[in-house]
Amino acid sequence: MSYGDGEALILARIRLMAQFDPQNSSRAKWGILNSGAAAQYAILRAAPFTNDYDGLGHGHVRTSWRTVVELWQRWVDDGPTAVALQTLAQATLEHLERYPSLAGEGLLAWVSGGGEMQQRWLKEGGPVWAVWEVYIDWQEERFISVAE
Repeated sequence: MSYGDGEALILARIRLMAQFDPQNSSRAKWGILNSGAAAQYAILRAAPFTNDYDGLGHGHVRTSWRTVVELWQRWVDDGPTAVALQTLAQATLEHLERYPSLAGEGLLAWVSGGGEMQQRWLKEGGPVWAVWEVYIDWQEERFISVAE
């Protein structure tokens, strides 16, 4: 499996939520924010990863991937916008926790944390979006045939 395959599984699980569909969720496609299709969006992007080899010559590797789910909430007013984004983040966390294998083979996934809630402003001033990152860490184990 590749990173892209795992990210696609995460997006498929997110789209099972009532809040998200193909019009307001994507993989690294921020242009959907300008579509006006929704007040809330989920945009997935890749983050750093690590490889852990189980001894030399054993042909076993565990890759730990991280996918960032950026949750976006259209700005209305300070309090209501923050509460709406907090509610969305909690619902996303609880939903993804129900899929520890992402419906894939040889995978283990979990919500490992998140960033701090932020505002995105216009050049002229004034917030347009509130955004919060949720980190999904997932591991896959592979057996490789050593060529030497």
